[in-house]
Amino acid sequence: MNKNLIYTIVAGAILLFNVALAFFIPSRPDFHCGFLIVLLTTFVLAIIFRHRFTKREIAVARTLLGCMFIFSGFVKGVDPLGSDYKFTDYFNAFGMEWMNFSALFFSFVLSLAEFMIGVCLFLNIKTKWAAWGALFFMAFFTPLTLVLAIKNPVTDCGCFGDALILSNWETFWKNVVLLAMALVIFYNKKKFCSMFNFLEQTVIILCTIAFMTSRCLIQRV
Repeated sequence: MNKNLIYTIVAGAILLFNVALAFFIPSRPDFHCGFLIVLLTTFVLAIIFRHRFTKREIAVARTLLGCMFIFSGFVKGVDPLGSDYKFTDYFNAFGMEWMNFSALFFSFVLSLAEFMIGVCLFLNIKTKWAAWGALFFMAFFTPLTLVLAIKNPVTDCGCFGDALILSNWETFWKNVVLLAMALVIFYNKKKFCSMFNFLEQTVIILCTIAFMTSRCLIQRV
């Protein structure tokens, strides 16, 4: 069997297994050493085989990660006050009460950024920028959620608003899976080619900003 074909099959199996792990997250609401080892092993393998994924496999990762960002950004956007309270809880838990005045602002910015990254990944527009954004988000929030899982200052992370409540350990497991996908997309970002031209991509992004801004303002009122 061709060596490159073997690498491609292994890479596809890693991606499939990584996605399958997401379905086991609800059964691991607390720390579980075995699950952590499996997640980290899959994560390392995804990095090792990052250049072996086919375009179809990369497209699957892009679509799934895009859907996750869209969902996360949307549920925050339709309930900006809920995210406002959650930011306030975090500021108070870490002794940053002086930041409470900015909680609503961060709630809006976070929901808009997540939704825009998700739309760009899902529709394959401005994908290079979206890949950077997704990687930045996951590289920042994955270690942050690990700290939250260990210290447990707030029981609910609030990453999906009230639509889907996860424990801090479930959130960390989820972020490890998403970080692996974000890395695969980032390392292969030059392989993406959008079906939309520059003007169409710009219009979609502006409409996305207008939509999320209007949703936040409507819910705020």
